[in-house]
Amino acid sequence: MGIRNNLAAALRFVMIIKHLTLAEFAEKLEISRSALQEYLKMRGNPSIATVEHLAQKMGIGPSVLLTDKSMDEFFALLLDTFPEVSETDEARRLRLIELAAEMEQLLPKNP
Repeated sequence: MGIRNNLAAALRFVMIIKHLTLAEFAEKLEISRSALQEYLKMRGNPSIATVEHLAQKMGIGPSVLLTDKSMDEFFALLLDTFPEVSETDEARRLRLIELAAEMEQLLPKNP
């Protein structure tokens, strides 16, 4: 996975988990709807400052958005930013990571 893919996956994942529309999520992130669409389509090229801003608004570490890891490694990083996941036992944590990766495959690629 590339950085743009992981950024798009994180955005889609958080948007779906929080039950937000594209417009609502763009407002929450304090970016334009068109910029969010570009990031979701893996066409955007955000600056480091923008990545930090997006991460802060999503409540995750910017390193999660900048990683170039496999989907399992990416979702492990992403989910570990949530205390409810990082504080659970290892077997349950690994299952959550598997489920998140499976769920990402089901999410629409184009909002």
